[in-house]
Amino acid sequence: MDLANMPVPAGEVFPDAGKGSTESEANGLTRSQKAAIILRMVQTDGGRLDLPALSERAQTRLARDYLTLGQVERPVLDRVLQDLESELARDGLTFPDSIADTLTALDAQLSPDLISRMRQRFGISSTENPWPVLDQTAPKDLLAALQQEHPKITAVVLSQLAPDRAAELLKDLPDEAGTQATFSISQIERAPADVIRQIGTALQAGHGNTKETALDVATPELIAAILNPTGARRRDEIIAALGAQDAELAAQVRSAIFTFGDIAERLSPADIPTITRAVPEDTLVAGLVAAQASMGDVVDFVLANMSQRMASQLRDEMAEREPPSEEDGEAAMSELTNTISKLRDLGEISYS
Repeated sequence: MDLANMPVPAGEVFPDAGKGSTESEANGLTRSQKAAIILRMVQTDGGRLDLPALSERAQTRLARDYLTLGQVERPVLDRVLQDLESELARDGLTFPDSIADTLTALDAQLSPDLISRMRQRFGISSTENPWPVLDQTAPKDLLAALQQEHPKITAVVLSQLAPDRAAELLKDLPDEAGTQATFSISQIERAPADVIRQIGTALQAGHGNTKETALDVATPELIAAILNPTGARRRDEIIAALGAQDAELAAQVRSAIFTFGDIAERLSPADIPTITRAVPEDTLVAGLVAAQASMGDVVDFVLANMSQRMASQLRDEMAEREPPSEEDGEAAMSELTNTISKLRDLGEISYS
């Protein structure tokens, strides 16, 4: 018997494995022990069984028997195989009754490219989560793939990426497309996880074939998380456009966003040392210099709530620093506020 290629899920080798200690009249082994022996023989022959398909209780019993069986003589192995062949002859085999289940069962047997093409042909999403891979994809590549997509598809993509990655993508979207996608986040509702996965799989494969769908999200908070790392000018443009379509949503988003100007009003003075330690000194200096003219109260608040030595050192560096360009200053302030949001998410600081 070719165990390495045996097309039988673990649950069909011994369906009752793990349900008790019924003895086999042939050799005194329980069904779970025989299942452990079959598993070891399959592994030795280079094959595998779908053990996660079994209940946790059955898997635990199987692991216990696997540990305690020790040396099993050849005559016992022969009898176990005879029992298995008798089971298969009596009960037969059950094959998948859908294309999706068939491709899943054959995933490790056929070439990955063929499986991928067949899934695309039949509109079936992969069982793997594509979003961690897409989260590492260059924004320009995602941008190219989203050019012809409906704003709701772009909204799903933005909602599935990490906020800083979503902000990069949003920054490069055309103004109208970015505004519509951001607004669409507020309109999408609940969708099955496999539909969301299918959108990611189709995007990862580099073709459209996606359709309008929805996703369960806390929209104001999600939009705020995406807009937080975005530059102030672009962020204000999007919120203004949102306000023209839904004033209540725009107000909720604005309230959920933490900006550089909020530092003095919403942060505890005791948290300033934690924040300044987490930000590169060059970024901190650039952000403070950029904010001096328009947000002097924020700069004073930051400097007043750290050690005198550190504050004096920063003032000296700020005095020697040329004012950054508007773009560089905005980037430095955005990095600072993004760090504050991350520290809040980690529970290291809080703000009102």
